[in-house]
Amino acid sequence: MASNELIVPVTDVIEEEDNENPSLEVELATFRRKWKDEIADGSYTPPLGGKQNIKNKEEEEQHRIEQEAKYLYLQGANAEKNGDLYKAIWYYRQAIQLVPDIECKIDDYVGNTVKLKTSSAQREARGSNDYEEEDDDIEDIVQGLHSLTISKLETHCQPNFTQTSTHISALPVEILVYIIQWVVSNQLDMRSLEQMAMVCRGFYVCARDPEIWKMSCISMWGVNCQLTKGYGSWREMFIGRPHLKTNGVYISKASYIRHGEQSLDTFYRPWHTVEYYRYIRAFPDGELQMITSPDSPYSVIPKLKTKSSKLAGIMQGHYRMHGDKVFAVFQKFDYTDKSVRRYRRNKNQVSETELTFHVELTVQDIGQRAQGKLTWDQYTCHTHYRSTGLTSTSDFELDMNKYPPFYFSRVKSYTATSDGPLVAPTSVKSA
Repeated sequence: MASNELIVPVTDVIEEEDNENPSLEVELATFRRKWKDEIADGSYTPPLGGKQNIKNKEEEEQHRIEQEAKYLYLQGANAEKNGDLYKAIWYYRQAIQLVPDIECKIDDYVGNTVKLKTSSAQREARGSNDYEEEDDDIEDIVQGLHSLTISKLETHCQPNFTQTSTHISALPVEILVYIIQWVVSNQLDMRSLEQMAMVCRGFYVCARDPEIWKMSCISMWGVNCQLTKGYGSWREMFIGRPHLKTNGVYISKASYIRHGEQSLDTFYRPWHTVEYYRYIRAFPDGELQMITSPDSPYSVIPKLKTKSSKLAGIMQGHYRMHGDKVFAVFQKFDYTDKSVRRYRRNKNQVSETELTFHVELTVQDIGQRAQGKLTWDQYTCHTHYRSTGLTSTSDFELDMNKYPPFYFSRVKSYTATSDGPLVAPTSVKSA
């Protein structure tokens, strides 16, 4: 079947297009000539293709996996060091699954970690230097406060806010010192004095008044007390010199095992553990109380607040200090009600013997608590017979089980109120 279409040769079409765009051949020739010149000079750098980008991404991914494997391996080493073997095996397994030869590549990671630790240590050292500078500033402040005296104070405090009523700063310094004497009171509550010193700078200076601490020392050790070379101030002497605390009670707990009565069927015989307490209450004026009781401290301690306590079996006396030794003399008083005697013939009966107990104790520190412990050194009973005038002496065997040491316990109610201000005594208290 014949066709009427006209067939044009391809070469003719190309010639026609070349003829239509003669500048395209000129540009192509120019590009080829420049390309050849760059290759001949060696300055040609081929652009990064897709294969190069893929290679870089693979290296980054491999580096990330290797770092993760090293981290897991070190976590396993730490777990193994702490004794957690199951967790260590799990970490090792995870690390080896990521990089089989991770153990050979761990050295550089550890080296970098050491460098990081070194840099952090340097930063901490710089921080410690900052702390040392702060400590130096605090020491300067403390030295400045120590240099202040009451005579240098223009005013002991200032109101922080506007006051509608009279502020305590309107009081003279002498009145504030007298108030501080009531805070210390005749019970020598030095703990409240130290808390008052933390209010402000003026209160701090007034609480460090040497006269207050001197009167406290004289109240504790008597009028013959002198400031020795071993202490820089009266305050240091009161804190450092051994003495009995008066704002609480020294408590000793003892126990023993007692045989019980045998049962009727004779199969068993019970044993009983008996517990009892000894209490020592010291007063600043040299008086002392001691009682042995099976009652718990919760029921006995409130009754020892004053000297007029009339507990059954209580012993009252005096003590004196010599170094860290406490020498005390007690007498037992019978506070039974004589009005309820059953027989009249026993109403005026007088005991033929008089018992006097001599105790020697040692004041010791326990941890950071100064004067918090009393240990037994000697315990003697002197029996005086009124009919013959003779006196016999018997020493108690100081077994640690029967005579354990005393431990101090502060009682808040003893210093909750003040009976009188701090006043230096005029009589000799201790030798």
